[in-house]
Amino acid sequence: MNKLNRMMKQITANRQFRRGTHYLGAAMLVLVSSNSNASPGPLSLAPLFLQQPVKPNIFFMLDDSGSMDWEVLLTKGALSTMSADDQTIQNRGNMDFSPRSTLLLRLKHCAGYNALAYDPTQTYTHWKGEDYYDVAFTDQDPTNALVNPYTGSGNSGSDCHRRGTVYNYNGRTCNLLTEFNTDGAFYFLWNDANSDGEYQDGECPNAEADQMFVRDLPLHGTEENPNSQTNYANWFSYYRKREYVMKRAMSEVIQESTDRMGMGTINQNNRVIGTGEVGTVVKDVDDQTLPINQDAVTAKSALLHNLLRVNSGGGTPLRLGLEQVSLRPRERFWDIPVPKIDSAFDSLFVPRPSRSLALRDNLASSLPLRCQLPMTGRRARMPTLLPL
Repeated sequence: MNKLNRMMKQITANRQFRRGTHYLGAAMLVLVSSNSNASPGPLSLAPLFLQQPVKPNIFFMLDDSGSMDWEVLLTKGALSTMSADDQTIQNRGNMDFSPRSTLLLRLKHCAGYNALAYDPTQTYTHWKGEDYYDVAFTDQDPTNALVNPYTGSGNSGSDCHRRGTVYNYNGRTCNLLTEFNTDGAFYFLWNDANSDGEYQDGECPNAEADQMFVRDLPLHGTEENPNSQTNYANWFSYYRKREYVMKRAMSEVIQESTDRMGMGTINQNNRVIGTGEVGTVVKDVDDQTLPINQDAVTAKSALLHNLLRVNSGGGTPLRLGLEQVSLRPRERFWDIPVPKIDSAFDSLFVPRPSRSLALRDNLASSLPLRCQLPMTGRRARMPTLLPL
């Protein structure tokens, strides 16, 4: 009997052991399954059957009309303070750097009123790339700030301005500490009293006593407080005009790209210096992926130079610009086959292998993307690409 009891206890123990083993295995299986479901790993952004990803073709059609040369771009708040006729009159032209100018001209030196004015709270950095003489862009000297950074300083001894308006001639420089008037260049502070981010009347004090002269600033600023002579000089040389802001943003987009890019302008590809048009055939500009493609290095350099050679002037022939990039002659901008379209109305839905971005003033339209560029002087930001 005792032997039988011992055998029964052993059988029961074995069953309990096997049952516990099964429970443990099931628990481990559930745990592994849970972890697998929670972390599926990175998902492919391209079809799995493609051995190598296909680089997109990106073409920029830039607005080089006369308005892109202006130094004035009134804010929404400023425009709301005037009639439609006054908006047309005031939201144009260049800044008067003379402190003896009229009230409305003085207000254009306040960032709350004029989006292109110097903002002492923002950091201004140089364009990406090199100038016409292959010299890399750097911070500007406040005593020798370039009127146009791309053209160098070949005429640095020439007059900087006429009655407060900067001479836009190649190679000229300005001493921002002594030019324009006895006390040099100045700006006004925007006092956003209600902190709503919009300008209201009275928020830009502009009496003579309110002038903030560049000469009174330290030579260099800090990350917390960038306001300095060098920061103002960078604004003056790299951000003063609508065209300059576009070049600052676009030069960074191009420099960091590993895609295929090209560009043209709507006004027959005007240039600020040199010969030949600025229109650039779409090519591979990936100068970062190893092994380095020297053809891509050359293509990116050429694209950057042509961007910075753009000279704004003339009207705004948007239809002509679209025709140049989308219709014939296609070999002007594309090194790949492009669908033939003999008329803009032949087919509105012809498949396109590429995307063309049209950048115009402070607004931008595209087919099929819209590109929004920052128009205020701020630490350089990447343009935002949004689907229409």
